[in-house]
Amino acid sequence: MSAMSTNLKAPPFSITSSLALGVAAGASANHVNLVGDRIDVPLRCFIAHTAGVFRAFKASLQEKQDRRRLIPKVSKLYRSAMAQLNESNSQLPVFRLVESVWHLCEILVIEPQPSGVLIQQLQQWTALLTSSTAERLSDLTDTLAQDEEKFWDTFFILISHGQIEDACIILRRHPHWPREDFTLMAKILESIPVMGDSAQIPLQFLEQWKVWQDTVKQVAAEARFGLDTPFHSACLLLTGNAAEFERKKHIFDSWFHFAIAKAAYAQPLVGVSDLAKLADQTLSSSGFISSDPLSQLVLALFKLDLQSFLRQLADLDDFWWTGAHLLDLLVNSADLQTYNIVNVEALHEQFLKDYALLLLSQRSLWETALLYLSNCQCCKQNKAILTEALISLYCPTQQKALKVVAIAEKLGLPEAAASIYRMQSMKWIKEGKLDTALTWAIRSRNSPLVSRVSELILAEFLETGRIRSEDQLKSLGQEMLVSERLSFLAKYSEFHRVRESDPQQACDLLLFLVDSQWSPGFFLSQLLRDAVELLERDETRVKNVAHLQRLMSCLQRVLKERPAEVKKPVLDRLNFAASKKMAQSLLGLMQTTNQHLLF
Repeated sequence: MSAMSTNLKAPPFSITSSLALGVAAGASANHVNLVGDRIDVPLRCFIAHTAGVFRAFKASLQEKQDRRRLIPKVSKLYRSAMAQLNESNSQLPVFRLVESVWHLCEILVIEPQPSGVLIQQLQQWTALLTSSTAERLSDLTDTLAQDEEKFWDTFFILISHGQIEDACIILRRHPHWPREDFTLMAKILESIPVMGDSAQIPLQFLEQWKVWQDTVKQVAAEARFGLDTPFHSACLLLTGNAAEFERKKHIFDSWFHFAIAKAAYAQPLVGVSDLAKLADQTLSSSGFISSDPLSQLVLALFKLDLQSFLRQLADLDDFWWTGAHLLDLLVNSADLQTYNIVNVEALHEQFLKDYALLLLSQRSLWETALLYLSNCQCCKQNKAILTEALISLYCPTQQKALKVVAIAEKLGLPEAAASIYRMQSMKWIKEGKLDTALTWAIRSRNSPLVSRVSELILAEFLETGRIRSEDQLKSLGQEMLVSERLSFLAKYSEFHRVRESDPQQACDLLLFLVDSQWSPGFFLSQLLRDAVELLERDETRVKNVAHLQRLMSCLQRVLKERPAEVKKPVLDRLNFAASKKMAQSLLGLMQTTNQHLLF
């Protein structure tokens, strides 16, 4: 994806080239090389779990469920899976960043929050980016006596995050509690108006907010906490005092933490459309920089510049998981057109394919890879892509090969199924298991391949005197018609079975085989030897002289067409045996005629 052009136009796609070259190139942009490295169990579970969510999402779309409810629900399932992965200490720390950015995207894009509720959600979001409250509170008990400054910085951070209850908790843990100034500060914090839900009237909330802030301003103006105390600073922060926020800038770890905290108390009804201006003001006046990936992604979301946001996602070391799943949600959102993303469909396809290809390089994840490929519109329209992907799969066992074939047939890809059959047949030919090779060749319905395997079995018979796959050949039905060589092999196998028990049937079969011209050239001498052995047996009776005439006629034709393939000793024996049987047949015919004349 690093080769993606600036306008996000999807590059040409090839399964073969991507597996040979593209995956290696992707590894340079993605620290986890799924080709060379064995992925850990948490990551494997994450991939499987999110693939299940992806499959369920597609099924729900087909059922025409309400997308405005469905997409936020699915988004939270993806984020929950990321949280589990991050808790497992997997080898992909980048997903901590992804989880944070995804959460922000939910708040601003996937399920935009209304004014009042928005700032609360953003405060909670910034709180999740820092160490947990439980860790902070447990640390404070041990370090308070040695580090008073750390205590008050933590107190201010909790206020900036809107974690008022936790701020009151640490006040009560201070050794000076319940001194009057501590209890007054707790009362101020506990009386902060909260926008309950989207149904609350914003103007009503704003009126309550103004009354509360006026009270706090009065407390600060009267210097009831003094003029240079932590509580006085807290009052100034609670009233959105710009100068005080600048003085306390050191407690904020990022420009967006600073911007959100300041807006929470200066303009609590800030809307999504106001965030771009808020970001610009913060970055231009506060001295913060936004060069790290998280800051850049947050800035793009604040400005609702999804074009830039998606371009940056392409550079993450997450093997394209985020782009594939997040953009899939956005593409199916009813509000996507409002964001004016150039070539969004092509980009969506590219993310899905890149993610699928990387999964395809990991042998155990091939089914998951096919799930994503089969949901690419270009793959549905151009089935050659899916066909090539299926053919490229490694199938070490017949069970896996049959499973891949079943998927190919389910996807309506008969060419892929036939190719897998052919490859399996060639594999078993190389391993010398001709009976198995014949089974796969017949399934492929590929006449040249079936003929080749049949000839190999016949050649092996000349060396060993044993025919492989006799049971299989015995049960052939219409499949026998796939190849003349297969028909010959099946009939010769039948001849081989009955030559001792039923010489007459064997004679008829042999005559048919010689007359059919289905035999490979190297096997004609064997047919003639079989004919000699059969005719030399006393119990063999040729009831019809025409049969012998046809046999000799076939012999003459073989001599004419393939003179080098019939040896003279065999020819002499055959002529003698045929002449003898013909004489016996004529003698029998004369005796029968005389008997009829006598009576």
